[in-house]
Amino acid sequence: MPFDIEATLKAMAEAAGASLLEESQSARDALGQVLEDQREAFATIAAAHQAGDIDDEQLEDQLDDEKVAFRAGLSMVKAITKASVQKAANAAFDVLIRAIRAAV
Repeated sequence: MPFDIEATLKAMAEAAGASLLEESQSARDALGQVLEDQREAFATIAAAHQAGDIDDEQLEDQLDDEKVAFRAGLSMVKAITKASVQKAANAAFDVLIRAIRAAV
């Protein structure tokens, strides 16, 4: 059977795409958890500002601190995304290897 580059590229795209769709849910879940972990802090800061317990400058300071925590949480999402890209590449190249071997 001859090697069909068009069919192979299409199959590689489908395999990578399916892998990314599957893995993207993990990233969304992780992001949701990061936000959920900060829910109480956000609500407390907002309530304190609304009540006049903290002024705009203190609000900015508090939010800067929360931003640091959020960035740390996003690092976890970034790691999941990086792993997702690797899995997608592996899926695509598995298709390529099978197609080349089948053409022999």
